[in-house]
Amino acid sequence: MKSLFGVLLILSFGTILHPWAGWAWAAVLGLAGPLVFKLTTKRGPAAYYGALDDLIYRGERAFVMVSLLVMASVVFIDVVWRTARSVQGSTAYSFAAGFAVLCLIGGFTARWPGATVMHRIGASVAAYATLALATYLIYRAPNGFGWSQKLALVLIVWVGLLGASMAAKEGRHIAVDAVKKVIPERFLRGFEVVGGLLTVILCCALAALAAEYAQANWADWIASEKRAFVFESLGWPYWVATVPIPIGFGLMAVRFLGVVIFGAKQVDLLTSVGAAGMDEGTS
Repeated sequence: MKSLFGVLLILSFGTILHPWAGWAWAAVLGLAGPLVFKLTTKRGPAAYYGALDDLIYRGERAFVMVSLLVMASVVFIDVVWRTARSVQGSTAYSFAAGFAVLCLIGGFTARWPGATVMHRIGASVAAYATLALATYLIYRAPNGFGWSQKLALVLIVWVGLLGASMAAKEGRHIAVDAVKKVIPERFLRGFEVVGGLLTVILCCALAALAAEYAQANWADWIASEKRAFVFESLGWPYWVATVPIPIGFGLMAVRFLGVVIFGAKQVDLLTSVGAAGMDEGTS
C-alpha cells in the first residue's frame, strides 16, 4: 500500500506542468506537511522529511519494477508478432517443431519429485499448447504492436530519471575521491557541504530548464486541442516523456540538499554520495 501511495505521490509532481499549481503543491509538502506531522506525531521536521523520502523511494522502486516488466513484455510481444507474420511454409513448421522439442526437454529436465513419465509428457504438451495459443492470439492482432517501441522509449526516460533519484538516496552516484582522500578529516564535512551545494545548484538548474520544456510541451498539446504533439503510434502527448526529467532532477536536488543540511547521521534516509563518503571517512 505504501508503494502505491508513493507512486501516486510521484505522479502528483506532474503539477509542475502548471507553474502555480506546482509551487502550491511544493509548499503543501515542504511547509504545511511538517506542521501537520508535528501536531499528529509530535516528531520534528527531520523525521517528516525522512518518512516522506522513504515513501517516495518506495514509489520509485515500484514504478521502476513495473515499468521494466511492461517494457520487456510489450517489446517481446511485438517481436513475436513480427516473427509470426514473417515466417511461412516450412520455416513455420520448423519453428513449431523446435518449440515442441524445447517443451519436451523442459518437461523432462524440470525438478518435479515423484513425477512419472506421463506426468512430464502431459506438462510438456500443456506448455506447448499454451505457447501455441498465445502465439496465435498475438498473430491475430490486425495492426500489430508498433506502439510498443514508443512506449518502451517513454518508460526508459521515467526509469532512467527515477533510477537516478534512487541512486541519490542510496549514495550510489559516481564520485571522484582523489581530492577527498588528501583532505584532513576536520575539513571533510566542509568539503562535502560545498560539493553537495554545487550538486544541488546543478540539479536545480537542470530541473528548471526541463520544467520549462515540459510546460511548453503541455501548452502546445492544449493549444492543439489535444490533437497534435503526440506520439503517432502510441497516442500519448510529448509531455508524458518530458515531465519525468524535472521530477527526477528535482528529487535529486532535494535529497542532496538534505545531506547538506542534516547530514547522514541526523537523517538516515537522505543519503547520497557525500553522506556515503562521510560514513566511510568517519568510520
